[in-house]
Amino acid sequence: MIPWARRRGTLAAAALALLAGWELLVLARAHSGAPTDDDYRAAAAAVTAERQAGDLVVFAPRWSDPLARAAFGALVEVDDLARMDEASYARIWEISIREAAAPETIGVGQPDFQRRFGAVRVRRFARHAERIVWRFHEGAEVKEVAHTPRRCHVVRGRREATVPTLGTRLVVRAGLADVWARKENHAFALLRVLVDGEERARAVIGNDSGFVRLPEIAVPPGPHRVTFLQEVAQAPGDPTHARLELCIAAEGRE
Repeated sequence: MIPWARRRGTLAAAALALLAGWELLVLARAHSGAPTDDDYRAAAAAVTAERQAGDLVVFAPRWSDPLARAAFGALVEVDDLARMDEASYARIWEISIREAAAPETIGVGQPDFQRRFGAVRVRRFARHAERIVWRFHEGAEVKEVAHTPRRCHVVRGRREATVPTLGTRLVVRAGLADVWARKENHAFALLRVLVDGEERARAVIGNDSGFVRLPEIAVPPGPHRVTFLQEVAQAPGDPTHARLELCIAAEGRE
């Protein structure tokens, strides 16, 4: 009979060999599904030929964005990259690998264009586009919010805007700007949105809140005064040390 110690050693060696073989298989499959530069260039050429002004180009999964940008960079404007959301886009081009779907296309319906270029899949989705009649853009900056660029206003305290019309709805999103500030912050900001002096929406925003969408505000036609009030909702220790650089984006839509 084989001594137990020797049998155990044989089993361990076999298990190690099996594990190594499995890892090699996984690596081979991952490499075989990886896109090449030629795949991305061919996909970019196809999108360029079909793209219309105002189309949005997105990448999936998110981590593939830097890889795809070398080929698609000319098709992605700064305002598209730092958009509030996709509501104003009538067509969305999704550039994906490994069968991933972009959040912007989930639930939209079936694509009206689909082609493959090696490991890269290109799909186009048509959707209802909302009309933007006002943007809180004047003086806005592109900031990092939840690891994503956003064009927004950094508000500390109070900010007002008087506009000729907000359409039928005011949409507001906000988040804490600057990843380094968030690392040092343990406080929460309270954002209050007032229309013509009346509070219509509020949200408490902290480090992990992301880019929060506040409840939509229905508004009647005509001019309005919009006020954003940023306050400290909760701050352990000295509240004057709270890092609450709240970045706010807002649009009037119909």
